[in-house]
Amino acid sequence: MPKRYPSDFFHLAFLLFATEFVRGLIVLSFLVIYGENVLGMSLTWVGLAVTAHSLADLVSKSSAGFFLDRFPARVVLGVLMGISFLGLVLLPFARDAWLFILSATLFGFGISPVWLLAMGSVEEERRSAQMGILYAFWLLGTGSGVILSNFLIGRGSVTPLYVALGVWGVSLLSVAFLRDFRHPAYRPPLLREQFRVLVHQFGRIRALLPGMLFQTVAAGMLIPIIPNFLAVYQKLPYDAYSYLLLVGGGLALGGLIPMGIAADRLGRRGFLLVGFFLMGVALLFMATPQPLERLLFWAAVLGIGYAALLPAWNALLAQYVPPNHKGVGWGLFSTLEGLGLMLGSGLGGFLADRLTTPNVVLISGMMLLSLVFFYLFAPLHPPAFWDSSSDRVR
Repeated sequence: MPKRYPSDFFHLAFLLFATEFVRGLIVLSFLVIYGENVLGMSLTWVGLAVTAHSLADLVSKSSAGFFLDRFPARVVLGVLMGISFLGLVLLPFARDAWLFILSATLFGFGISPVWLLAMGSVEEERRSAQMGILYAFWLLGTGSGVILSNFLIGRGSVTPLYVALGVWGVSLLSVAFLRDFRHPAYRPPLLREQFRVLVHQFGRIRALLPGMLFQTVAAGMLIPIIPNFLAVYQKLPYDAYSYLLLVGGGLALGGLIPMGIAADRLGRRGFLLVGFFLMGVALLFMATPQPLERLLFWAAVLGIGYAALLPAWNALLAQYVPPNHKGVGWGLFSTLEGLGLMLGSGLGGFLADRLTTPNVVLISGMMLLSLVFFYLFAPLHPPAFWDSSSDRVR
């Protein structure tokens, strides 16, 4: 009788939770607040640090599979997580912008390999259940990291960093207990292969590009400016960020499954439009002075909008991924969305220093609303654009 879960599955799920917890703690909260308030850096530099982290993560995602095919998993993971640990250690010494950005960059190398190994441990016959577990660990890790960071910052400017170092250190030590073998990791396609597909199939996936880029750029623009926006413009304590995440994130997480079922039954276009509309409107209202109670209401609207959007959007992307080329298809979409986040992070910090943070929130909301008008008329009927009898693109 087969085992219910493959060996190392929950060990890798723990590592996934821990690495995403530290990423949420550092990149989505501490890095922004520490860089601006303690080091006195402009939001432009903070945004560039987040962009550099995302770039390192993208490079690691694209190259880690090569090394995992050739070296034992615990060696590759130990080295890359060790590089990330070095980035965390350097952070409190980063008094200059270049060292601050270098610290964020080094930290970006050790996260994606955990994802690749965890995905490689999933059994095909139980893929849905096991992937659901991995996504739950991911969401809980990221969300709890951001929420805890904002509560801890009120008790000391570097307290979240000590927590991050402790959690990452324990995780790094646990890598030594992974079985010493060449793990059958999920290997994403090389960037040059994704670029080849993009060039050949640009005309057929162009209806997806505005959605992929605009929503990720809009989200990326908010990462380096939200703590400043809430503390300076809305005049709220840092832990208010945690309350907003609890409300919005809780509704988003709770609504994903029922919204996905409803989208499958009623049609996905309507849920795309409702999702983009609710998220855009929520950001427009949040860009104006609001008491915490109203911000919590708009955070709830934002979470409901995200719950409506995400299942319908992922189902739409899946229609454009051919069965014989899933790795290339999903790899291409993941890369494009990653580029959007990178661009948005740098752009958000740059614009905040020149246009103020409320205007960045306003621009982000307008970008999402523009997608309502685009997808109201854009054709969403993907053609058959691969030759199923061949590995070559037509």
